[in-house]
Amino acid sequence: VDIIYYPSQVEVEEVRSKNPSKRIRAIPLYTLASAKIPDYNFSSRSGLLFVGGFNHPPNIDAMIWFVNEILPQVVEKIPDICLYIVGSNTSKSIESLKGPHVEVLGFLSDAELAVRYSLIKIVVVPLRFGAGVKGKVIESVQHNVPIVTTSIGVEGIPMWDQVMEVADDSVEFAEKIIQLYKNPRKLKSLMDNYPKWLLSNFDKGIAKKILLEDFGSPEKDVYSVHS
Repeated sequence: VDIIYYPSQVEVEEVRSKNPSKRIRAIPLYTLASAKIPDYNFSSRSGLLFVGGFNHPPNIDAMIWFVNEILPQVVEKIPDICLYIVGSNTSKSIESLKGPHVEVLGFLSDAELAVRYSLIKIVVVPLRFGAGVKGKVIESVQHNVPIVTTSIGVEGIPMWDQVMEVADDSVEFAEKIIQLYKNPRKLKSLMDNYPKWLLSNFDKGIAKKILLEDFGSPEKDVYSVHS
């Protein structure tokens, strides 16, 4: 092949270290036609949201860990909070997590999920293993919802510290949720960075520019031909 693309620089460097002669480059996996994102009204939103298919073992582990070890700490400080779990192929281990503070919604259509994003206060992505750029993390930013995740959750995501909170310890993870949930100013300081961050890293024009540099010329719109 002419060139090998990976969705993050982390993967590029890993492969390049083993095959330095290969022509390898990073290209955005998720691209946006524009940086327009929905409004976020702090006072009208509530609850936590997790999105992920449960044929994927890291998502099952993430929810079991979160509900058993993180959520109880959050409930102590925010007694009326609820976690909404969205995703296809819910197993018995996920269904068993249902309770006063946990709703398992199963599969939702894109339209239904968009509505859920518009109501939720914080997205949680408590992944403890897995690899690659996580679509659920980018999707949350696109929907203009604040995120608390882990170092696994931000793997391969550029400049993640500008737009999300990260913790790998259950106590710290709970603390970050509580801080954001009660502090609209702190939330706003992260979310104000969303539009510029999305344009800098996930704009469709970035992918187009890379493809033109590698295969085309300014006179030929290669992106539209190959997309």
